[in-house]
Amino acid sequence: MGQTGPPDEALPRVLADVYRRIADPQVRQFAIGRAVDPVTAFVQLRQAVQPPPSQFQILYEGGPTDQVRTVERALRRRLGKDPRYRPIPTLGRPSKRRAYQYVFIVLWD
Repeated sequence: MGQTGPPDEALPRVLADVYRRIADPQVRQFAIGRAVDPVTAFVQLRQAVQPPPSQFQILYEGGPTDQVRTVERALRRRLGKDPRYRPIPTLGRPSKRRAYQYVFIVLWD
């Protein structure tokens, strides 16, 4: 499972994990996203994005939605200029009721 805790403590570990994953020479593209339900998010991505991603991994599990957004935005700022970074569509509707959310990475090999 992903990292937990306040963003300022978790972000260095999350970044290290992402850099380790995308260093694999087989990774052609990657994307960062946020979801309430990671299983549903992966199913939706596989249906909505062509070619479908081959891997899905939770990077961060947050409590308050603000923490999740902070981690996601920091990752996108840091990684968005990588030529292999691929923006993905927003999945489903944003949920304001469920505070427990996930930041994930999807990989294409």
